[in-house]
Amino acid sequence: MASMKIQIDGNWIEVDPGETISGVAERQGIEIPHLCHDPQLAPFASCFVCVVEVKGVSNLLPACSAKVADGMVVETRNAKVEASRKAALELLLSNHFADCLAPCRIACPAGVDIQGYIALSVMGKHLDALQLIKETNPLPAVCGRVCTRPCELNCRRRLVEESVAIDDIKRYVSDQDLFSDKPFLPEKKPPRPEKIAVIGAGPAGLSCAYYLAIEGCGVDIFEAQEKAGGMLRYGIPQYRLPEEILDKEIEGITGLGVAVHTEKKLGRDITLDGLFEQGYASVFLALGAQVSTPMDVPGRNLENVMAGIDFLAQVERSDAKPPTGTVAVIGGGSTAVDAARSSLRMGADRVVMIYRRTIEEMPAHGEEVKAAQEEGIEMQFLANPVEYHGENGKVSGIVCIRMELGEPDDSGRRRPVPVAGSEFTVAANHVIEAIGQKPELSGLPAGQGNGDSLATGWGDTVKVDKKTMATSLPGVFAAGDVVLGPATVVEAIGGGRKAAGAILHYISGEDANGLKEPFVSRRDNFRHLIPEDYSEVNKTSRHARPEIEIKSRIKTFEEVELAFPERNVLAEADRCMECGCKAFFGCDLQRYATDYQADQQAYDGVFREYTVDRRHSFIELNMNKCILCGKCVRMCREVAGLNALSFSQRGFVAEITPSLGGPLAETACISCGQCADVCPTGAIADVFNTPKPGPWDTVGRRTFCDFCGVGCELDAHVFGGQIVRVSRRPDAKANPFGNLCFKGRYGFRHEGSEDRITQPYLRREGELQPAAWDEIV
Repeated sequence: MASMKIQIDGNWIEVDPGETISGVAERQGIEIPHLCHDPQLAPFASCFVCVVEVKGVSNLLPACSAKVADGMVVETRNAKVEASRKAALELLLSNHFADCLAPCRIACPAGVDIQGYIALSVMGKHLDALQLIKETNPLPAVCGRVCTRPCELNCRRRLVEESVAIDDIKRYVSDQDLFSDKPFLPEKKPPRPEKIAVIGAGPAGLSCAYYLAIEGCGVDIFEAQEKAGGMLRYGIPQYRLPEEILDKEIEGITGLGVAVHTEKKLGRDITLDGLFEQGYASVFLALGAQVSTPMDVPGRNLENVMAGIDFLAQVERSDAKPPTGTVAVIGGGSTAVDAARSSLRMGADRVVMIYRRTIEEMPAHGEEVKAAQEEGIEMQFLANPVEYHGENGKVSGIVCIRMELGEPDDSGRRRPVPVAGSEFTVAANHVIEAIGQKPELSGLPAGQGNGDSLATGWGDTVKVDKKTMATSLPGVFAAGDVVLGPATVVEAIGGGRKAAGAILHYISGEDANGLKEPFVSRRDNFRHLIPEDYSEVNKTSRHARPEIEIKSRIKTFEEVELAFPERNVLAEADRCMECGCKAFFGCDLQRYATDYQADQQAYDGVFREYTVDRRHSFIELNMNKCILCGKCVRMCREVAGLNALSFSQRGFVAEITPSLGGPLAETACISCGQCADVCPTGAIADVFNTPKPGPWDTVGRRTFCDFCGVGCELDAHVFGGQIVRVSRRPDAKANPFGNLCFKGRYGFRHEGSEDRITQPYLRREGELQPAAWDEIV
């Protein structure tokens, strides 16, 4: 047959009559996105994501069905094509009432795969769970003790009763590894020639160093204090974070070859210019926010008035002067609560916290505040100091004024307003101020970012590009409290990892600005979920974290909160409702939505809701994710020769259902799983061979089915050392397109069965008896 020529993206290509544009493009290595096409099926052209522009044709054409013509000129990607594809994706997403990821993971600043590690914990695979956590958080034992738990605040289990004890599960699996004979160290990539300097050994610096070291970079951390840890060591008391735990987690970072140089202060011992002159390819600033904000009141220069972070640092170094009498702590954040509880343990007779808002507005975590109250710390709310009184040069009392809450301020909290004539006095022998902190930038060329200066913002924070964490100085990146102001440990960890990724792009000569935020579908984009959405879920109480009894703990700096026993860990893990999509890592819709930066809320209007159908033993139907591409229906009819699935109704109310509307298991379904294989969104998905599903980024292992002599090739998808699902291999040689029968598709489940035979047997005297391998050869 005579060949023809067409032009695709500027290149002339010989083609055969009858070929489609998408087929030719695929042959040339040009990816055209598609959601409704499969090589085993005739073109359907329903999704319109594969449109291309053909010169001389007024409309864009679907590449999957458009046939080539001699002299055709095709553009597969231009502004018009991209706008149309984005619009098509957004139309599909406007009726996609589904969660890509669980809300807990979305809320985690470090992006930890919480659903994944919880599922592994249920299986007793605690080391695998730890490894999964460390893909995004190198300090899980630390976070298991001091994290503010935004994941738990966003846990959907709260709509049933209480959130899953996510942090306690993380702490358990982390401690299991930390105190093992051989704690986990990730495999490092081959060494790179570049060296990176990290200034600051707090959570942001440690996190950045960890991920750069894994990538093969040489990393040197320069720390101003005598030990690494930053505010983890000098700002968090040991009754919350024992020094042993912090030291062991730091060892997991230095064990990768990261060097920590202590007592190296920026501006005194090192400079930015000096580091670049020494050959460092990039510098990461993780200075933290360790300068206290003082109260602007008369008398603050009296003796025994000090900053909260200075007091906590002295407690850590064991050179703090034990407070006597009454200690007054000003503030309502974590530093204030830690200073108050530490004062009690240091021997104070009475501790009073003074906060200008109510308990509901306190920045400190609610459990910290509750613990302080249980320990006997008094709290004066809606009060603010206006003057310190003294006797013989020492503070003796605080004049306060009552406050009332007015209109919200920039933080969203109601602004405290003084009540005229409401002054009162609080007797105090010591005053600890903990109203705020800011970074120390004296060693940096900080300013407005002009010329060679570092651009800074409100509160002496460093300005960065939020996508890349790059500062105004070439090669200098920053994250953590030096950027955010006093924030949380997990935010610093997430920022450090993000900066590490951007630094890798920078030293490789790549533009990190090209990185795209992954698209995440959320049911909350359609409506607020309510308790009635989970009415079928059985209520189970959350297990309380064990603690040292109050009368003992206020006399010691021993760790207050204790670890869960394993039975509680498994019970809490079992409470997880598995909100994230199992098909996340294989979802074409999510991938293309990321590529084209689609907005799920671009088109507002009516959407459909369905109940997830889990009545089939091997296949789950979640039509909330269905885009009506029809691939499952056509595969079932045209390839499998069955009629288990079908379209019903028309127009917007059209849907795909099991034939006759009953359960899939009661149709002609033979459990071949071909519908799940071709589904581009996870609307039809395998029931994972695990107590709980991912979503997991599995590793594919090429193998074959040994149930019969055909030996069909297949992919075994492995996670945590276990096969969780099996899929066909389209390039299989034994059978066209690699389609599998029930045994090939789901017969692997015996692999993890407790009843599986794991040794040879021989029949002796009519009975099967265990035998040695050499007996049966």
